[in-house]
Amino acid sequence: MLMTNIMANKPTNTRKERQRADRNFLILTIIVLIGLGGGLITWIFGGWALITALPFLLAGSILIAILWGFFLILEKLRDK
Repeated sequence: MLMTNIMANKPTNTRKERQRADRNFLILTIIVLIGLGGGLITWIFGGWALITALPFLLAGSILIAILWGFFLILEKLRDK
């Protein structure tokens, strides 16, 4: 009960929560792209196809991270 009273009085920082959620979605997207995509490629086409496709999966992940960083910078510039 004491913990609930302490948590209830603490103000919420929605911007920080949104940034944390955005970062978690980015990590989840990259994991799904590489993990699930690589798993499906391996399952359907075999291990050699995964070796061929892995650079492209990594490049896609890097591109997604760069775009996320670009929008993060734009958001910080907007807030100034």
